[in-house]
Amino acid sequence: MNLLLAELNLSERLSGEQLIGLLTGIVWFILGIIILKVFLFILKKTLKGKMADHPRKILQSVLFYTGVFLLLVIVLGNNGIDLSPLLGAAGIVGIAVGIASQASLSNIISGALLLFEKPFGIGDIVKVGAVSGIVESIGLMSVNIRTFDNLFVRIPSQQLFNSELTNVTRYQIRRLDLNFHVAVTQDLEVLQNILKTTARQNQHCLNNPEPLIVFTKIDASGLEILFGVWFYKTDYLAVKNSITAQTLKALAAEGIEVRYPRQHLEIENYTSPSASAKDNSSS
Repeated sequence: MNLLLAELNLSERLSGEQLIGLLTGIVWFILGIIILKVFLFILKKTLKGKMADHPRKILQSVLFYTGVFLLLVIVLGNNGIDLSPLLGAAGIVGIAVGIASQASLSNIISGALLLFEKPFGIGDIVKVGAVSGIVESIGLMSVNIRTFDNLFVRIPSQQLFNSELTNVTRYQIRRLDLNFHVAVTQDLEVLQNILKTTARQNQHCLNNPEPLIVFTKIDASGLEILFGVWFYKTDYLAVKNSITAQTLKALAAEGIEVRYPRQHLEIENYTSPSASAKDNSSS
């Protein structure tokens, strides 16, 4: 125990000048951390409202750890400690880790590009491949999504960056399209008036832009109609349920039948040639 205390007794191992230099370095390091904290606090207030919370927090973390590393280098260098072997070893370790974790580096780079491009934010509804849901968090390595049936999905940033992505709630208003068929003999002007009136009477549908009515095509089921209504993105479920029910009710009230795809199968009597020949020979 006494031997251990003797080993840790810096006052005997260091000269007075070296001890003062070490204490001075520690003081400067603490002051540097305080200044760094103040700088990051000011930066947080400055960027608030100008940058999304998640990218801002990542920027603050990068600046903090970079500042701590630089402070350590400066303090150790001022105390006469040769940093060349340490920096050289750090470089070799960094290269080895980089080679061993290329996928992680690709995810980090892709995550940084996504944060810079900002195709979506926390709370947005996105579609990536077969996954649809609400963005819960955005990181350099991955993006976490909560699906509508309350499942947690983690998508690596590289996969997300290289995939087709749809931001459903990017804009304030959206359009809901209903497709259905009516008879080709239907009066189209009457049909248009019914659909426009239905949209105006729905409290969730917007009058500007106006509803979209397109006679898409004529096929075996009749005339295909596209009826599109505009709404605020927060009213999706309300619009989808209400406008569908109101449209069907309005068409039924006017005696307009919504047609469905149908197939007609005709069966005819078929006699094989061998059976016909047998009948002829018997006769």
